[in-house]
Amino acid sequence: MPVSQHQEEANEINRAQQLIRVGKPSAARQALKAAVRAQPDSRPLRLLLAELYREIDCPDQAGRWGILVDGWTTPREQDRLARLLASSGVARQDVPVFLALPSRNLGEYATIGALLDGPVARYRPRYDDKIVKRPNPRSRFFTAVAKVVWVVAFVAIGIHLITSAIEWFPGRDELLVLAQWLGDSGAVLLGFAVLMHAAAAAAQRELRWAATLGVVALLITGSAIARVADLFPG
Repeated sequence: MPVSQHQEEANEINRAQQLIRVGKPSAARQALKAAVRAQPDSRPLRLLLAELYREIDCPDQAGRWGILVDGWTTPREQDRLARLLASSGVARQDVPVFLALPSRNLGEYATIGALLDGPVARYRPRYDDKIVKRPNPRSRFFTAVAKVVWVVAFVAIGIHLITSAIEWFPGRDELLVLAQWLGDSGAVLLGFAVLMHAAAAAAQRELRWAATLGVVALLITGSAIARVADLFPG
């Protein structure tokens, strides 16, 4: 190991210990997490971080940061780590990042592979229905577009309802045509908003929900477009 890395380890350990001495153990743990991610092959940094979690009786985190050190974690810590992996919904290919492993190749870590194939696999069905999928960037984009379109659609429909309420006034034919156009345009926008929600669901691979929303969007939009077309015959 290069001398510079030894020095970096010593500096990070001293920093963490100083934070602990001044009554900031949480800051010490956060600093050590960053240090381990920067130097994932550092055994001393991992052990110090894992020991700090063991001291405050956080077996899942002690297991998370100590599992790479063969023989260090207890059966209880391994079990809590398995539950953490199962409940968090971390995909197998993302486990090396979650555990800050030096290599992305899980085949190099027999203990972790056994944990994934054993207790994690057993616990996974228990948590699958409780895991809330985090929207990916594409899904967030489509959802944001849908929200904007919802607002515009409801404004258009609101104006339609207000102007329709005064249809008994004489000489309001042009206003009524505008009101009808706004109402139908609002319906088209509603259909488009639902379509954006369908796209967001598809981006999350929720294909059944996406298909259902897609059909609803087409029905709403198709009906509204037909009504708009009737306003401009010929």
